[in-house]
Amino acid sequence: MKRIIVLTFFGILGCTFCAHVRTGPEGCQDVYNQAASNLNNEQFYKGSWYVTYGKYQNHTSLCTKFDMTWTPLQITYDVNTVKITCKGEALQSGARHTEYKCKAPECFNFNTTS
Repeated sequence: MKRIIVLTFFGILGCTFCAHVRTGPEGCQDVYNQAASNLNNEQFYKGSWYVTYGKYQNHTSLCTKFDMTWTPLQITYDVNTVKITCKGEALQSGARHTEYKCKAPECFNFNTTS
């Protein structure tokens, strides 16, 4: 009986620590006061971007090409052979971040904030 109690205790303890393992960033970093005051959104949200370094490198999106457009506000990129399209909501004056709704043709749907 003592063995069952001890094993149950260690099982719960192990699950507790596993649940709090940090695998990626949490929340948005507040860079509002560091942003350029003369930022031109139309210039910023066009062209191609490349992610070449990630603080948490357990993601497959490193060295991925992200194509951005202003009208409509969207980002497209490929994960393996799946094309992901993220459509952004209209930017509001003084907004600190942009909400995107991302879709893949057949695999999965998810939301992200940038």
